[in-house]
Amino acid sequence: MNSKNIQAGHNPIFVNMHVCLENLIEQAKQNEFKLSVHFFAETKNDYEELDKKTWHYQKKFGFKVNPRINHEFWNVEADAFKHAFGSANMYLKYGEILNTCACIINEWQVNKNPQREWNMDSWNDNQGHKIAKEVLKEYGSKFHKMPASKRDDIVAVKVMERMRNGQLIVTPDDERRFSGFYENASRRIKLILEGRMAEKY
Repeated sequence: MNSKNIQAGHNPIFVNMHVCLENLIEQAKQNEFKLSVHFFAETKNDYEELDKKTWHYQKKFGFKVNPRINHEFWNVEADAFKHAFGSANMYLKYGEILNTCACIINEWQVNKNPQREWNMDSWNDNQGHKIAKEVLKEYGSKFHKMPASKRDDIVAVKVMERMRNGQLIVTPDDERRFSGFYENASRRIKLILEGRMAEKY
């Protein structure tokens, strides 16, 4: 999809949001990040590994999981942990721009993704960004020289601190709203494409 096709729909809000997302991708390119097949293959592996790590830390910290089989990390504390932990690690591995893109794509690919669930995930992804920045400020270049298990433990402890302090969203019913521009722009574009603009938030 390109901006010309969107302009044909005579929706200036739609056009402006899409152009902003295009600018985000262009910014990634200008900063010499590569949105390549290799990157997305790596992030797919990261997501698969993330489930294993979430279970590992669930046993360690005891955060709540969903009793529904095959939906254990859905709309509960485990969901919040997974997003914040995964986002922090991807930020530390790929940087802010690529991580933001990956988080948006992860939500975009869900068919008719409920808005409150998208909001919950985006909020917790952003908490992961903040955790990554804290880690870099505290440890600097030493962090990446640590064993992977040690790095994961540092991030996991920070995620749990935020969960216990109420800084994560652990249910879609939470009234807090994430204000990130690109995440909300992509959500609104998806709503337009799916004919869901009248849907209550």
